[in-house]
Amino acid sequence: MGYIYAFKLVNSEEFRYLGMTVDLHKRYIRHKSSVTTGENLPLYRWIRAKGFENVEMVVLEEAEYSELPNLEMSWIKQLTEEGHRLLNLTSGGEGALGYRHSEEQKAKWSQERKGSITGDKNPNYGKFGPEHPAYGRKLSEETKKRLSEQKRGEKNPNYGRKLSEETRKKMSEVRKGRPMPSSSRSAHTRWHTNKNVISNKCKYCQEQ
Repeated sequence: MGYIYAFKLVNSEEFRYLGMTVDLHKRYIRHKSSVTTGENLPLYRWIRAKGFENVEMVVLEEAEYSELPNLEMSWIKQLTEEGHRLLNLTSGGEGALGYRHSEEQKAKWSQERKGSITGDKNPNYGKFGPEHPAYGRKLSEETKKRLSEQKRGEKNPNYGRKLSEETRKKMSEVRKGRPMPSSSRSAHTRWHTNKNVISNKCKYCQEQ
């Protein structure tokens, strides 16, 4: 068995975050630890701003574990449509603590969700600046490295693709007349040093 849970302010009817778990107590402790250690996710920033004593975790539904991912996505969609300002970064269904999905199940969910969170179907569609749950979030060096590894070689969606002559011609026309130095240092030499120009935006100018 597992649970669909949500966070909200005490005495408030608005839910601010929704999740799923197989162990409510462990999940609560994990959330509380993330708040204490300063983890920079929207939910934890919100809890720190409001104070953990003013926030409560409530159970919305109990179900078989296999049903949780779809239930989570359904709840998030429903609450978003009802106007709840959820702090979730995704539409749900990623998994719960202590369980790993089979590749077959992952493929099935991927197919079911294809196109379901694009455009105005995305819970964060139209949100910018402070309104977006990822506002102010910075990726760790470890995360950046992992994302980079995921796009290298054959993993890159453009791997092996060749531009058509028509596309190359269009790109050439767009770049015509624009300086395209091989490095920022080269650009500094050509457009600042050689022309005796000082730019406040050029780090090499400022170093002189």
